[in-house]
Amino acid sequence: METTDLRHPTLSEILLDISPSPWTLRAFMAHLSQRHCEETLEFTLDAENYAFVYNQLATKSPMQRDRSDRVISSWQKLIQIYIAPGGPRQVNMSSRERDHLLNLPCGPPAPHPSELAESRRIIYNLMNDSILVPFLESVSPMQHESPLEERIPSPDIHPQPSVGWDAAQSVSSRNARESEGSVDNGNRNSPLSDSVLHISPGGFHHVIAACKRYWERVRRYATLHP
Repeated sequence: METTDLRHPTLSEILLDISPSPWTLRAFMAHLSQRHCEETLEFTLDAENYAFVYNQLATKSPMQRDRSDRVISSWQKLIQIYIAPGGPRQVNMSSRERDHLLNLPCGPPAPHPSELAESRRIIYNLMNDSILVPFLESVSPMQHESPLEERIPSPDIHPQPSVGWDAAQSVSSRNARESEGSVDNGNRNSPLSDSVLHISPGGFHHVIAACKRYWERVRRYATLHP
């Protein structure tokens, strides 16, 4: 197949690392780093990690104190890093949503993962609407690596076959709702298909670990080569 026949991948495909070269997850992470907005992907992964930890430990009945403390600690770190004003990786969202998350009691019990549904939708749409197109246009099908990529070792990212990302459907459905004037104004019990990763446990943690290793390499490279 000629390179001119390559279609642009969706954000979902990129985040699951199933997109064709040169639009790989590794290239996308390098692009985020160059634009100093890697916190968008990091928040998405850490929010999914919180949901995973919550659901894993909440199924243990009754939840032991140490397990409850672990979930609460995960929530507190998420808020301190990404939501609290002045946080080291504060993400961009409406003051209404930020205040909602900041005002939630940390527990016990820990907040349900559905409380993060709106913020995850916001961040996903931010990546899809503001970051994806510049990324796709920044590399050509003939270009296999960006200058930053080719100097940084690639992480091993091999998601399990049983992965899926429903968020790709969020943009079209959101636009349809907006055009009809029927946007959901805060029902946090609605389905999370707008911005939820559905990754098998093994595949999810492999992706998270690989991404974190890559960020460490990027930051180390930036420190050594200002």
